[in-house]
Amino acid sequence: MPAYQIRFSSGLPLKEWIHQMSIRLESKIPVHLWPKVYFTKGIRILILGKALKEGLLCHIRTTDVCGNQAECEETCQPAPENKSTGMFLESQGGGPIEMYQLIGVRDHKDLANKLMDHILTRLPEASVLWEKLTEDIASEISYHLFINELCGLTDLCQKATPRNLAEELVRDPGPDEVPANT
Repeated sequence: MPAYQIRFSSGLPLKEWIHQMSIRLESKIPVHLWPKVYFTKGIRILILGKALKEGLLCHIRTTDVCGNQAECEETCQPAPENKSTGMFLESQGGGPIEMYQLIGVRDHKDLANKLMDHILTRLPEASVLWEKLTEDIASEISYHLFINELCGLTDLCQKATPRNLAEELVRDPGPDEVPANT
């Protein structure tokens, strides 16, 4: 089974990607499907972001040394589903890259299904949109999807310290991360 990664350039860190995806998804879910307590767009985006973060935390990992070995780039290639023209390899001049190994998922569609499960725990009425929303999530993931057969297998990877992604992603957002009552 291929070792999948999701990668982000320095201009789009994981946390911002989640926020942007939350904004896009919120716009596709009619207001009448939301519980009345989520009465503003900002709250709905925050709820979607929390669900996506929780889902991703179950299925990604990274360490303090991810990407520090030449082999990391030499064995990395865009997945066939990746239609992005972006540069996600530091050797291509894309600047620092955030990379995360996908764990416990078969591919980007499987990850999208698992993320949708997390969304439905907060928004069960959105199940009527399951197919469309899951397709949109899978499409978003595919732009950042790479295959790296060595990911997590080198000696350095085995000795590395895992980064605390929960601390990085689940902390309360700052005022600039929550849209105003729109």
